[in-house]
Amino acid sequence: MMMKKGILLAAMLLGTFAFNPANAQNNATIQTEVAQAAESATFYVDGKCGMCKNRIENAVKDLKGIEAVNWDVETKALTVKYNASKVKEAEIHQKIADVGHDTEKLKASDEAYSSLPGCCKYERKEA
Repeated sequence: MMMKKGILLAAMLLGTFAFNPANAQNNATIQTEVAQAAESATFYVDGKCGMCKNRIENAVKDLKGIEAVNWDVETKALTVKYNASKVKEAEIHQKIADVGHDTEKLKASDEAYSSLPGCCKYERKEA
């Protein structure tokens, strides 16, 4: 009886150690997949002031998959970290154009640009 308990205990311990490396490898694989899905992009977005900054960032931050967003008023550079499996960079450009700001890849409609407050109207480049 005592021998059976010892063998059973040894088998359980062996099973625990045998499966832990597999679990650790699965966790590492999952973490790698998440890291690979996260992307970062930096691109030019026209604007002029702090109100523009709020409008641009707010247009993007509520998209599913956005992890971080920052538009620099001086450099006009938007940096966005996002999950590429949930949102595409083209969608980010579209959201910004929808609120009246041109990006390096997409020009806002004249109607969206016209709806900007006077202080936010930047000099538009020819397409």
